[in-house]
Amino acid sequence: MSPRNEVLNILQKKIAESLQDGCPAVRVLAIETLCARDGLLSRNFDYDATYDKGAIESLVEVLGDSNPSVSEAVAQHLPALPESKIHEAFVSCVKDAQPSLRRQIVARYGQQKHFQCLSNAQRLQLLKHLMPVYQRKAWQSKPGIEKPNAEKLKKLEKELDDDRKAIDKMGWNWFKYVSAAQPLDESVDILFRLLVLYAEDILGDADESAADAVVFAVTTVLNGGGLKLVFDDNVLDDLDVCRALVIRAYAGHVKKGEHDQHLHLTAVSKTLESLRNSVDALDQMDDTTVQVFHELMRIIPLLDSDDPLGAGKVASELDKLADEIYQACADVMEIVEPLPRHRVDRLVTIISRLNPLPERTEEEIEEEEERDEGLVPEERAAVQKRRRDARMQSYRSGLSSVDVEEFDRKITLCLVRLIAVLKGIPQTSTLGEHTVLMGTMEEFVKPFLYDSAIHQNYKLRELAWEAHISFVLLSRKTEEIDAIFVYLIRFLKSPATGSEMRRLSIHGFFDFIVERGLKASPEQYNTAMLCLKKLIQDDKPEQDVWLGLYKLIYTDRIPDEHKKWAHEALFEQYFLTTDLLLVPVFGEVNNRIANRSASNKNDIGRKFYDLFKKLYVDKVFGQPRVNATECIKTILQWSDPRAIMDAKEQRDCVGVHTDIIAPDLLKMILYIRNTANHSLERAEATTLKNTLVNCLTDGKIIAWPEKHDAQAMISLWIYVTAVLDHNAVGKKDAKTGSPLKLRKLKETLEKDYEAVGELVGMSDEDQRAQYHETFGDIDDLVPPEVQEEHKKRPKREQTSDTDGNEVPKSEPMDEENQVPPQDDTMKPEPEEDEIPLPRRTSGRRTKKYVRF
Repeated sequence: MSPRNEVLNILQKKIAESLQDGCPAVRVLAIETLCARDGLLSRNFDYDATYDKGAIESLVEVLGDSNPSVSEAVAQHLPALPESKIHEAFVSCVKDAQPSLRRQIVARYGQQKHFQCLSNAQRLQLLKHLMPVYQRKAWQSKPGIEKPNAEKLKKLEKELDDDRKAIDKMGWNWFKYVSAAQPLDESVDILFRLLVLYAEDILGDADESAADAVVFAVTTVLNGGGLKLVFDDNVLDDLDVCRALVIRAYAGHVKKGEHDQHLHLTAVSKTLESLRNSVDALDQMDDTTVQVFHELMRIIPLLDSDDPLGAGKVASELDKLADEIYQACADVMEIVEPLPRHRVDRLVTIISRLNPLPERTEEEIEEEEERDEGLVPEERAAVQKRRRDARMQSYRSGLSSVDVEEFDRKITLCLVRLIAVLKGIPQTSTLGEHTVLMGTMEEFVKPFLYDSAIHQNYKLRELAWEAHISFVLLSRKTEEIDAIFVYLIRFLKSPATGSEMRRLSIHGFFDFIVERGLKASPEQYNTAMLCLKKLIQDDKPEQDVWLGLYKLIYTDRIPDEHKKWAHEALFEQYFLTTDLLLVPVFGEVNNRIANRSASNKNDIGRKFYDLFKKLYVDKVFGQPRVNATECIKTILQWSDPRAIMDAKEQRDCVGVHTDIIAPDLLKMILYIRNTANHSLERAEATTLKNTLVNCLTDGKIIAWPEKHDAQAMISLWIYVTAVLDHNAVGKKDAKTGSPLKLRKLKETLEKDYEAVGELVGMSDEDQRAQYHETFGDIDDLVPPEVQEEHKKRPKREQTSDTDGNEVPKSEPMDEENQVPPQDDTMKPEPEEDEIPLPRRTSGRRTKKYVRF
């Protein structure tokens, strides 16, 4: 190096040191000297690169200077420097920079012109430095603050939120730049890194435009520029981490939208098998294989649920996986197959083996038992507790010598497996059968709940809490239940609480109230109800809250004064925004509520009827797994006026049932009976029709006052005529074959009511017009395309009634008891795969067909 350049380098270093001077004016002068057009940094001479880099880093550090004149000077002179001289400094300092400076750097490189100036290596380095910042939590950002007050915590959370927003904006912009880049292959690594950073947002509630950009990039990468990605059995061949992550992002997007591309579990099971064959233990797996397993586990819940064969294969492959990789598939095993009881002992053994607490020798155990022989049970328990505390204290003192990464791995393995064990034990079992499990909870999990000195890893503490909650709900110990309320109230308020933990905590409230509500003290019960109300009022209602609320209604745990509030909240906030297929599941609960009073029955009948019609029209047709007759039975139970406990109130709810609900229900029943493909379906429809006719006639009769509206009588006559025309099953008249009960009702109407008599005198054409005006057509609730589909099906053999309608033969109904009879003609004929089995009924043998 020439003497001149050496002097210039020394001068540059000294001026750079002046950037840290306490006087703002000196700092401004140093900035101008370094950044001026003829300044030291802009000159093209042969100097030591170390000095140049140090000077630029010093200059970058004062970007966030508290003095406005200094920061303005940097902003004014920085563009004069060549881009190549400052990129490296920006990228290297972004991780540990002050929040304000970091956000300026992130905003700078979120612009397309600066993004294009970075090399791929610099882009990857920038993402690598920003990822820990993006994933940082408030409790971890300042580990020295054990119990931050509200103001400090609020400040920390705001800083983190601002950081995430800035990084989010940069990331989504990069998605657009990368997707539009030509050729795309040069930026594929950047795309995958972005997917790693934003995968959870993409699968969650990410911005639609951002998600579309991701899907476009994914399809371009995987399909050579095409916009349609076809998932077949070969899509998971030669799977790597990036490919698995891309597939997971796309599968999540497809599941949220109305797309027809689906991965199948069968294809995943093949990949699991190939990975299993190449893996003996976790220690022998490279990082890439481990990550592939984790991505596969996240993909499986997103896959096609209508693939039972694939689900069985996946469950089989997961069961064969080595114990060391079980933490990657414990939750998936719960989805595809319940945890068998016989696996509990094996998993508990694994947990015990991974327990980091020092093992006691046989001699130590014998000595302790000898010393405890003369102690009463209370004294023995106290002594054992002191010993456990002493062992734990000794264990903590040796933590400094433990390899942190190895320590984390063992604890995570242990906790995840323990949670899987707890979820696999049926709620009806007793923990007395699992003494090893109880000991593991006491010795291993509890120490990690409250004492942050053991470890700072928030995820491990969250896992420990989940295991503890599962254990508490299973053990049903009063003292444990009391303690958990204190935790739940505090934990649910924490902004760092994860969604899975929040869901589990919510269910903890409901399970406590349902299972222990009668035995709990008034203070405990009131505390639980207050927490529950706060969850519902302060937060956006979640599905878990509403399902739990139904638990309380069904078990009569909600006081009478709150029942109406609970029911209205459920209907307005849950049923109107949730899958309609859940309606029949809650039929029995609604039935219990409806039968308490006429007002309840009318409310439920009106509200749920429109919902039921939508369910029937939109969901039933073309979906064999939906039982249409069961849905009709449910709505019929909800509106049947005869089921009200107070007979005096039956009259008050007859109108809603007979004038609004029953006519359309009959149309649905007749349509199902006339278009059913199987005799069992026709038999079910016939039985429902019997119940509906009885309900209708009884309801109208008990509702009749001495003087009734003439139009109502006309409507009733038209309705009875329609039922007779479609051969509703009842006790037959020997001469005409018509249902005797309805025939007599029709004759009474024609005889006693002048308006009806006038209607009888009408011509057939006028009667039909009046009939269609009041009753409508049987098929008017059925979509036209469905009617066309049924017309194309081959006709089944039927008998015909007097009107030419194809209907099955009917059996008499017991008029006195009003019990729908068993329609013998509706019983299915034995098919090739059916075997007739005898069944004793009322002292005589009949045949019951069982399908295998």
